[in-house]
Amino acid sequence: MEVDDPLDTKSTNGKAGRHAVRRQDLLSRSTRPSAMMGPLLAGCIMPSVHSDDLQSRLLIQSVTDYAIYMLSLDGHVTSWNPGAELAKGYRAEEILGRHIGCFYGESDRSAGIPESNLDTARRDGRCEDQGWRYRKDGSRFWANVVIDAVEVDGEIVGFAKVTRDCTEQREQALALAAMSDHLRTVLSFNPHATCLLDADLRIVLGNPAFAALLGINRGAGEGERFADLLRDPSGEAPKAATLDLLEDLRQTTCREVSHEIDWNARTLLVILRRAEDGGTVLSLEDVTELRRSQKAVLRKATHDALTDLQNRDALQARLGARLAGASAPCWLLYVDLDRLKAVNDTHGHLAGDAVLKEVAGRLSKGLRDGDRAYRVGGDEFIVLVDGSPSAGDVAAMAKRLHDRLASPFDFEGRTLGMGCSIGIAVSRPEDEATPSDLVDRADIALYQAKHDGRGCVRFHDEEMALSALKRRTMEMQLRQAISGEEFRLFYQPVSKADGAGIEGFEALIRWTQPCGTMIPPGDFIPLAEELGLMAEIGNWVFQTACLEAASWPSHLTLAVNVSATQMRDPLLMERVRAALDRSGLDPHRLEVEITETAMITDHAQTLSILMELRAMGILVAIDDFGTGYSSLSFLQTLPFTRIKIDRSFVQDIASNSQSMAIVRGVMRISRDLGLQVTAEGVETDEQREILLGESCQNLQGYLIARPMPVSELKTFLAKAGAPSDARTRAA
Repeated sequence: MEVDDPLDTKSTNGKAGRHAVRRQDLLSRSTRPSAMMGPLLAGCIMPSVHSDDLQSRLLIQSVTDYAIYMLSLDGHVTSWNPGAELAKGYRAEEILGRHIGCFYGESDRSAGIPESNLDTARRDGRCEDQGWRYRKDGSRFWANVVIDAVEVDGEIVGFAKVTRDCTEQREQALALAAMSDHLRTVLSFNPHATCLLDADLRIVLGNPAFAALLGINRGAGEGERFADLLRDPSGEAPKAATLDLLEDLRQTTCREVSHEIDWNARTLLVILRRAEDGGTVLSLEDVTELRRSQKAVLRKATHDALTDLQNRDALQARLGARLAGASAPCWLLYVDLDRLKAVNDTHGHLAGDAVLKEVAGRLSKGLRDGDRAYRVGGDEFIVLVDGSPSAGDVAAMAKRLHDRLASPFDFEGRTLGMGCSIGIAVSRPEDEATPSDLVDRADIALYQAKHDGRGCVRFHDEEMALSALKRRTMEMQLRQAISGEEFRLFYQPVSKADGAGIEGFEALIRWTQPCGTMIPPGDFIPLAEELGLMAEIGNWVFQTACLEAASWPSHLTLAVNVSATQMRDPLLMERVRAALDRSGLDPHRLEVEITETAMITDHAQTLSILMELRAMGILVAIDDFGTGYSSLSFLQTLPFTRIKIDRSFVQDIASNSQSMAIVRGVMRISRDLGLQVTAEGVETDEQREILLGESCQNLQGYLIARPMPVSELKTFLAKAGAPSDARTRAA
């Protein structure tokens, strides 16, 4: 006879076939206690004195862990072993002859459970049951019961009953079940998909979020292998990341490992935590949208929104990777559009944006496989060349790109002309250059291309590098000069041509470095214009010149130059008013000089500023007249009060008939328009006499005086026959 595991919580009343015990089966049965008790008890009720019967009785008497006893056909106790006495508290003389109903509770007896179990054993040969049983003292215990029918010569003569106390095991099982229920409850509130795996990687339990994530019914996956649940519904073979996860589940000894896998068109973040008992806790999270948004943010951070080309940050990262341990040259093409500002100013920024998009498209289509274009500034692009082509190949590539971008653009029925300048630089392995170094070299070459007339292609070389170093040094020194008050004003007098006295002075800026070196304005003014520093420098000139001129004799005028970038300064008029208010200088004594270059950029804005200056009483002069291309139209439309003839015409006036003709023409136009005229660069008496003969009112040049510091003006005015000190204020 064979008895099922006592911890099995299922009750099995009846199995297929009969299990009645036959005496001749005794010695052939298993020696497991629960399987051998039936034959042993059969020997107890049989009258034979065969030695086997004696051995069976002795063996039964020695078993104390099980209650083993015999029942008559009607359920009365006919034998009782020590194990039964220990389990139920009855001595043999107290229990023999009593019905087994005394071991059951009242409700079980009322339900007829004792009789039903005997009927099952009589019918099927065996009855297995679990339930509460009662001892003599009324205490109860959880019993695992097996009742076998005993046959003698083919006839059932009674029953062998084996009872085992399983109270402790039941409590443990109930506690484990309760713990499992509590764990399920806790996990059910966890928003993250979580499951427990056993040592064989089978799912012990999973929370609702886990079932929902994998699209299975709650609890349906329990007992299955986790690997089976990860099979892609599309039937595709597992990807490498999934295989790595499963391998880690099988082999890793780490306490915590994370994997990101693609599953069913989604991205899952799987974190596994190893338990000490060999099991594993898995946490799964659907990060599809998170990764998608991260990719979008990353793309936004590394791509230009307008052209969709990668940006400067992406270039720096790519260059860093290319240059790290590079064994071949790395080429860069720095492309700058030549006329984008003119397009924006003339046609609007929508047209400018359309041009930039078209440029990006043309660049991308003109590149070889592996080459890549980046937008690194407003109208600046960089091409990173793939591989290691020769300098000739790179030059040919630059020429092709230049020609592509030189073709006209169509925008809303308008044809927009565009060109570009290109600077080329290379980094060789022995240079050990950084990404910034290489970009700087290309930028230097681009600067040279623009300096040489735009529309050019230039390769970086050492001469350019030295020139750029000099320029950068001056840039640093120039910024220090602004904050360190290294600028001074010199004043060059403007004399009446007939010798009647000094008309006024033109303020000229000078830069003397702390070491004593004087930097010519022609060297630093263009740089200041390029760096956007002229507004700040020009404001200092206005403030200083007006303060110093306020102490001069009241009939003397002050001329101040205004650059092209100052004319674009929205705070220009505010700066002029502030200088006049602070100094107290009469606006009628201030003359603003502008060049034709400053007027070409934005004629409407220039007209607005000049009209406002004139409304304040400020005089307006056009400087270097005759060197531009639109002077006569400017004289017709802008409110000038003076023309200054450029020194290039004055120098040759005595020997060059063309220069003389130009001067005469300017004088005639000025008389007709009622404008004052000042001739610049007068250095000889012959020039003065000729200009005086042409009725030129004012002269300026070395013949009159060189520029001088303000400290020398008083002495100069005294020698020039200026009004007495009584008409001046203290300097």
